[in-house]
Amino acid sequence: MERTTDRDLTWRIGGLPFTREVFTVRVGDPLNHAFTPMIEHDVSQLPVVDHNSVLRGVITWEGIARAQLSGGTATISQAMNPHPETAREREELFERMDRIQKSGFTIIVDGENSLIGILTSTDLAGQLKGTYRAVHAS
Repeated sequence: MERTTDRDLTWRIGGLPFTREVFTVRVGDPLNHAFTPMIEHDVSQLPVVDHNSVLRGVITWEGIARAQLSGGTATISQAMNPHPETAREREELFERMDRIQKSGFTIIVDGENSLIGILTSTDLAGQLKGTYRAVHAS
C-alpha cells in the first residue's frame, strides 16, 4: 500500500490573500493625517505604527469620532485603540474567525510586532465565497 505524504490542510492566516500594502499613520501625527487615506482608499481602519513599522495600535472612524467629540486638537494617539486584533501568518484561520468578525479586521504582524498586512472580514468573506464557488462549480 502506498503511503501518502502528510499534508497540513489547515487554513492559515498567511494562506489567504490579505492586503500587504497597507496605509498607515504614526502615533504622533495629527488626527487629520488619517482622513485622506481612509477616504481615498475606502478603508475603515488604519494601523498606527512607529518609525520602525512596529504596530502601536489602530485608528478607526469610531475612534476618530470619539477624539473629535472630546474637543481640542486631537492626535492619532488620542483616537487610536492601542490593542487591535492581531494575528500571525501561521495561526489557524478558523480559531480567529469570531474575533475577526467582531472587530471587522485583523492586523497581520510578525514575531517583532512589525506590520505585515491586514485581513478584513470583507476580504475573508470574499475568499470563502470564491472557494465555495470553485468547489461547487465542478
